Amino acid sequence: MTGDQEPFMQYGRMEEAASHFLYEAFRHAYLAAQHEIAGLIFGDLIDIIDTPAGWKAPEMPSSLPEILTSEAEVLPEETISALSAAWEDAQRQAISSTRKVARRHSIQSVELASHAIDLTAAVEVILNRELFLSREEGSLLPDHFNSLDAAPILAKVLYLFKDETSSGSINTSRLSFLLRLRNSAVHLRASRTKTLSATPEELIGIWKSVSTLLGFVRGDPSREEFDSYWAEVAHRWFE
Repeated sequence: MTGDQEPFMQYGRMEEAASHFLYEAFRHAYLAAQHEIAGLIFGDLIDIIDTPAGWKAPEMPSSLPEILTSEAEVLPEETISALSAAWEDAQRQAISSTRKVARRHSIQSVELASHAIDLTAAVEVILNRELFLSREEGSLLPDHFNSLDAAPILAKVLYLFKDETSSGSINTSRLSFLLRLRNSAVHLRASRTKTLSATPEELIGIWKSVSTLLGFVRGDPSREEFDSYWAEVAHRWFE
């Protein structure tokens, strides 16, 4: 490959990566909502499950390490089997369920972590590609490019879209929320387990902001493709 061809290869690789991350992001978003519905159905199913007559709950240890090493029978085998069957049934029912997730219901599915990671990766690749194009067309000096190329995502957004962020066309607070979700997922620890959640309302806000950003960049995935992804999830699963 000659030096003249290398930029085309680099651009194509970034375009391919952005499309891949975006597809995966919304595959996980779809599954997160589906799993949330399964959880609601499961809650209904377990109302009719009870422990056998005469069974008494054992005295449980008080600390987490003791609980994890305890051999006490938390529930009888019969009840555990019934709960397991109910969860499998709930997952099957969720696939064709007409139930929706309320706009302010907190989605807790671990699939949300993968959605945040992949969507952030897609956004960063798209921003990197736009900076790369600016360098190639001569509107961004190589030294400035090298500095921005290693900068945080929001710094890239503020550089590329000064007017749009100042006017509020691109909502940086929603993008910041996406980054917090991504960081909670990548650096998950006990203190962050509760922060790894989002409501449909919050997710739609993120998606609309990313959609607006895509309207100002060149290349694929297009804004139209992105909008079709999030509209499918919202229409199928959200009130």
